[in-house]
Amino acid sequence: METINDIVFGEMSYNHGWVNRKKFKFWGKIIEFKIKVVTYEENMILDSQRKDYQYFEANLEDISNGTYDAVKQYIEDYWDEYIKPDLPHRVNKDVNELVKPKTIIFDEGNVFGILCDCLWDEHGIAIQVLPEIEIGPQDVLL
Repeated sequence: METINDIVFGEMSYNHGWVNRKKFKFWGKIIEFKIKVVTYEENMILDSQRKDYQYFEANLEDISNGTYDAVKQYIEDYWDEYIKPDLPHRVNKDVNELVKPKTIIFDEGNVFGILCDCLWDEHGIAIQVLPEIEIGPQDVLL
């Protein structure tokens, strides 16, 4: 497996994009994320992806709070119609119980976001962070 030591991302291995794992305080708890940098031509990490990652680290608390609030609103908006019918009884609207952030994806073109597992959809949801916070199916990012 090919590995690199990127000046911003650190040590990464190639697996359909450059990948490593890092822990961050997010949504009030420590989460180990898979960090994935999507690459196309020549498998090169772009400066724009490095800048997006630096933006993520520098604004982690604001991103954590903003995405938590957006997911909470998303759950509220779609609770009765889409979410509640697919959940076991007695599950409440607790974001941390319903949604588990797993992977942060840095794509080309100043787009990055977070892939999450969720209890109501076997495919999970995505939280696009840049260019603006948007919640939806994972194809928002993939």
